[in-house]
Amino acid sequence: MPSLEKLDRLASDVLLGIDNLLLDQNIVESILETYRQFCRSNEAQRLNMSEMPIDDEMRLRLRFECLCFSIFLASLQSSKYLIEKKWFVKQPNQRLIELFDGALASALIELCDKSGMNELREMKLVAIDPKPTFGFGDYLDPLNRLEEYRTAFVKEHGSELKRFGKWIGKVLDAPNYPLFEIIGGNFAKPLLQLSDYVMSSVLING
Repeated sequence: MPSLEKLDRLASDVLLGIDNLLLDQNIVESILETYRQFCRSNEAQRLNMSEMPIDDEMRLRLRFECLCFSIFLASLQSSKYLIEKKWFVKQPNQRLIELFDGALASALIELCDKSGMNELREMKLVAIDPKPTFGFGDYLDPLNRLEEYRTAFVKEHGSELKRFGKWIGKVLDAPNYPLFEIIGGNFAKPLLQLSDYVMSSVLING
């Protein structure tokens, strides 16, 4: 049975591994490049769409969304690694899984605090007429994201992907986010592969 200290260290290593791979694989910049390509397409011109300004805040928001979704995906896989033997049968150790998931969430909160992500506010719909208008709501909370994905996953497997796509769309162009949800969806598989690789590397070798 790993100690609480070791679980904390493993969770921290998973988080840092995911964050580093997001940077190494240029996930955020790839999302932005996909967005740029759409905005310059004939379809975007037909819809009279213009490219939103891309700045450091947008990049930080995208990093936050990718991190939260990847950590959620990592927590889904913890049952493959945190196991115990009972009567010669291996099965997930639910207590360890809960402790590890809690440690992951704590590490994510700490990173959001250090990086300034928690100083950003949610994009909130404030008016519908004459056109959708977004303002700012509560501060970004990674625990809310993790719980949102968990609730969606339990209710209907696959719906968590739609939730992720929605948040990516809102970061790119909040009033027109339904047009950009598919961009987030296209990056769900690379994030799953990324989180799976990190979990395997850390929990098997850690």
